Amino acid sequence: MTDTINKFDPDFASPSDFAAFYRALGIQVVPAMPPEVGKAWKRPAVPWRALENALIPDDAFQQWYGATGQFSRRQNLGIITGRASRNIFVIDLDLQKQAGAAFWWENILDVAPNLSELETATQTTGGGGKQMLFAAPNGWTPPTCKTPIGVDIRGQGGFAVLPPSLHESGKEYSWDNGLEPWAVGIADAPEWLCIQIDKLASAYGTTTNGFDVNQDSFLPVTGIQTPTPAQQFSPTGLLIDGREDYMTKIIWARMVDLKRDAPMISKAEMDENRDDVYQMYLSNVKTRLTGVSNEDGLEREGRGRSLFLQKWANAAKQWDNKVAEHANAPKAERPQPARPSEPAFVNYRIDTETGEVLVDPPPTDIFEFLDVKQIKSMKDAEYVVDKIMPENSFGIVVGAPGCGKSFLELGKALAISSGQAQWFGHAIKKHGATIYITSEGLSDMKFRIMAWEQHYGVSADEVPFFLIHNTINFMSNDDTLRLLKTVAYIAKLHGAPTAVFVDTISRVLPGADENLQKDMTIFIAACDAVRQAFKCSVTGVHHTSRNGNLRGSTVFEGAADYILMIERESGDSFGTIFAKKIKTAQDGWEKAFELRSVDVGMFGSNTSLVAIETTTEEKVKPKWPDKSVLESVLRAMQRDFDDRKAWAMSKNARYQAVRNFCKLTGATVEMAQQILSQWQDNGVIEIDCCDKKEKRFGFRVVGSISGEV
Repeated sequence: MTDTINKFDPDFASPSDFAAFYRALGIQVVPAMPPEVGKAWKRPAVPWRALENALIPDDAFQQWYGATGQFSRRQNLGIITGRASRNIFVIDLDLQKQAGAAFWWENILDVAPNLSELETATQTTGGGGKQMLFAAPNGWTPPTCKTPIGVDIRGQGGFAVLPPSLHESGKEYSWDNGLEPWAVGIADAPEWLCIQIDKLASAYGTTTNGFDVNQDSFLPVTGIQTPTPAQQFSPTGLLIDGREDYMTKIIWARMVDLKRDAPMISKAEMDENRDDVYQMYLSNVKTRLTGVSNEDGLEREGRGRSLFLQKWANAAKQWDNKVAEHANAPKAERPQPARPSEPAFVNYRIDTETGEVLVDPPPTDIFEFLDVKQIKSMKDAEYVVDKIMPENSFGIVVGAPGCGKSFLELGKALAISSGQAQWFGHAIKKHGATIYITSEGLSDMKFRIMAWEQHYGVSADEVPFFLIHNTINFMSNDDTLRLLKTVAYIAKLHGAPTAVFVDTISRVLPGADENLQKDMTIFIAACDAVRQAFKCSVTGVHHTSRNGNLRGSTVFEGAADYILMIERESGDSFGTIFAKKIKTAQDGWEKAFELRSVDVGMFGSNTSLVAIETTTEEKVKPKWPDKSVLESVLRAMQRDFDDRKAWAMSKNARYQAVRNFCKLTGATVEMAQQILSQWQDNGVIEIDCCDKKEKRFGFRVVGSISGEV
């Protein structure tokens, strides 16, 4: 055996040479199936159940891999893990596919007392994943488990493909440079690593794919354990026992139906079906918890949306193999929760022997309903910024370039992270770390922060505000994974973020078409990945279109929990914040703000702007424009009316008349509104149609201002 190891030359080795080398290391090496696209080929080419406990005899190995052996020229081979291979097991990480795998491995690196203990034979699979081989210590049996976070453990009786096997992608499995088995060997698993693997195995089964930043790891969060109920169904016929099995069945049934109907399906259609099946699941099952909504209770039990998304994603991965196989079989009836036989109506009966009133169960074909007490017990909406930014929400702040939206959002982020009581008159309900993603205005960022500090009298040096200034592509899975890892690392050091800001949306979508729903759905999915993983609010800063509306696909407006429109005329220091949409509170209001210049830097050598709320005191007794200025305004108003460009006052036009008035006079928004209203009341101006073809309406001058000032 030692001679085989010493003579092994990987550069000139044949598959049978690799097999002999692995056997010399004590590995139960077996021939494996060749790769076949769309089929489950990662398995031994021979019956292996009898091979799980001890190395096969030499003569049997020679029949496989001797000079004239049956499989001597077969490229694909693998290891039977466990007792047959001196208790060697495999840690399989889908780092290229699953953020959860990356988080788990980052935690392993963090808790490792000595990273040299992790130097072991490590390979990169043909699909891009990582597999590490360790020898289990005496007295510990490695579990064999497959988790939804992309971490699999191949323990007793498991199987893993080994180099130089070929993958269906056309790439070979290969040992990592410097971590080949002939360079570092196969390390004994340290006790602390075994403990982490046991934690992983015990957590699997009730995972929610969340990330518990309050614990010392990013292991899947375990749902609330509740006792098994005496009945399988609730009084209204909803399933309360066997919910996960039902979830698995309806997901698989829909996936197979989709494959039958449309072998090629778009992501949008897939997402639509996913949401439809999830609503079907919600309408047929019930949480065991009280005092919470059904959906929230299921999530807390580990039987809600997070588990559903895991199962859906796992089923989607098998679209071209197992799903296809099932789709080719005769169509089965869609599974429904098995319900007891029930009468069509609720009936009351008297037991003649005991006198007890008996109630027959209600019918099953009804929707779940809540009484007033249950409705009142539902959880209220909770906010980061009261009545604007709900917790765990997605929002958009939109405005034309240079309107001041970045200064407003930077101030909001600093206010949340520095513990300020309010932002623009709205109480900040939840403080904590904030992360600001931008590659714009970096040279000015320090001055913007200094201006904010100086105006509000706050030092931000120690507050948990963090700037990510790299160029990030939210259309790239690799970049999204890297962002999740970055946020996870910040969360471990400083606590889970309360809010994440993306400034601007267009900068993180290189090459994407903002008008295409499928492209913008990918962006929103990336934001949701951050939002759901860390239970934080995510805000995107976006530009308006030429007509002043939210730019891009309507998917933005549908997905956003809140939308704030920012407006400011070029050269004007004052602007407005308009609440276009707030799902959980009143919208339609607007607030005035000012971009105020502040001297910062050494001896005030630099200046920067800070966005501040325009208070009543700051608007006391503004200077009223003189008569000549007002007359020039009327002349300009009439000239534009005659040119069929009348000044509009509708909200859709965002008070064009007010903006024009302020631009010509330097008056405040409040003063402009007051004067225009007074002119209307006194018959100086009126609303009329300036363009019948385009049906454009606006102000027309019908009188003079004599005696008005």
